[in-house]
Amino acid sequence: MTAPATLDAIRDEAGRDLYPLRVLEGCETALVLFAAGFHGRQDAYWIAEAGIRGTCVDHDADKLGEMAAVYPRGWTFIPADVYEYAEATGEMWDVVSIDCPSNHFERCAALVPLWCNLARKAVVLGANRESASTVRRSPGWAMTELRRRSDFAGGSYWAVLELPV
Repeated sequence: MTAPATLDAIRDEAGRDLYPLRVLEGCETALVLFAAGFHGRQDAYWIAEAGIRGTCVDHDADKLGEMAAVYPRGWTFIPADVYEYAEATGEMWDVVSIDCPSNHFERCAALVPLWCNLARKAVVLGANRESASTVRRSPGWAMTELRRRSDFAGGSYWAVLELPV
């Protein structure tokens, strides 16, 4: 994908029905991990459209730079290893969105307690059916939705974990 000229160039209208937008209601901050893939088309775009301030982390500094040119002011773009960053940061965000590559589904599912420690309200995790069924729950958190997003690699999903209100 070439560098987008505008944020609207990233938009994929079909994604509106795929990403669990309802979890963004009332959120002010978001951490977007593995953010640079497709310039955030599958999650960061919807977070920006919701008016939420995002922090994007990915190892691809070039794509993050391209994103920084079109995403809203106040967004932060951090070139880093997602796992190392998550372990080291002392910050929290309202929502944590993890659009990991399919070969990371199992590893990310096993790290749900880490993702939940970074979130105040919700975690949205890319998964396949197998990894979603093995998600390690964090105390107090519940998986509230498993939303199919594509047929890629036998089916990919958004696994939504939330704290009870």
